[in-house]
Amino acid sequence: GDIDSFLKFFSVREEYRDAISEVAVELIGNAGEHAVADCLIDIDVSKRYTKIANGQNYYGINIAIINYADKLLGDGIKEKIESQELLDDRHEKVKKAYMIHRNAFNEHYTEQDFYSVASFQHRISEREEVYTGGTGLTKLIQSLESKADMHMCYVLSGKRGMIFKKEYLEYNDERWIGFNKENDFLTQIPDVDIFDECDIFFPGTAYNLNFVMAVDEAQIAVF
Repeated sequence: GDIDSFLKFFSVREEYRDAISEVAVELIGNAGEHAVADCLIDIDVSKRYTKIANGQNYYGINIAIINYADKLLGDGIKEKIESQELLDDRHEKVKKAYMIHRNAFNEHYTEQDFYSVASFQHRISEREEVYTGGTGLTKLIQSLESKADMHMCYVLSGKRGMIFKKEYLEYNDERWIGFNKENDFLTQIPDVDIFDECDIFFPGTAYNLNFVMAVDEAQIAVF
């Protein structure tokens, strides 16, 4: 409700406000459930600007959700996969996928990248009663990117960054997401272009979501 009210003041369209609020709630929940840490949330809205090509007014919206934790993104899943405990069917498939993916590990696609991608799989988590954002989070980000005039969304954990490209945010019929053209997580590595190395080590996980959104002209706020 707080996020919706804040964005409404800037005349952000209701459909955008709803999706942005859901993304924020999902990521804040993940920080507490998976990283077991508090998080910071920062939402910035730029001044309105008009695009000469169509005369439409736009805002730039930046959302940063950050937790400082001992765990990096995917660490808990790595611990679960490497443990001696009995794994369910989906975790067994992640383990088999790891055996395939590890043959391709290099400076462009690392073991940490694999477990980061694994953390976005449906019903995969280090805790049985809690599941990572799964289909919800990626579908919401994809929806926002589709509505935006421009976008740049990524997650940073440790020294590795991962970009969310809307063409790679679809799940297949078995609810796996590959972050690749084949949409195949189990046997194909992700598109290595979505990963990047950071110059600093970030302790925890930081999501940064940037969108250029059209202004709701019917609800222009009075400043």
